[in-house]
Amino acid sequence: MDDAAFLIKNTYKGEILAGPIKIKSVFIHKRPRKLSRKKDPTERIHKTTKPDIDNLEKILFDALVYAEVMKDDSQIVHTISADYYCAKNEPPHVEFTLYHHENIPIQKQQNQNPGPD
Repeated sequence: MDDAAFLIKNTYKGEILAGPIKIKSVFIHKRPRKLSRKKDPTERIHKTTKPDIDNLEKILFDALVYAEVMKDDSQIVHTISADYYCAKNEPPHVEFTLYHHENIPIQKQQNQNPGPD
């Protein structure tokens, strides 16, 4: 989480967010070798192994608080998340967008260091 919080803090230049927040997140993990054969699809593949998506969300939410993007993760009132293995030739990373409760994007983020796989 420290790496993620560091990257977020150095990227996010806004004020600490107040009020209810919506977040859309996509977790892109390193593709295992068994899914990297020529016959395997080149696009992203849904990941159904651990860590569970709710645990990934907790790590992201804690990083956002630690990076002083928001005061508390209880401000998050709506989440939309997806969990994938990366496409062939795509690096592992995390993408997320925060929205005020009016659905206005605050700032889109992309983290190229998602942490342990």
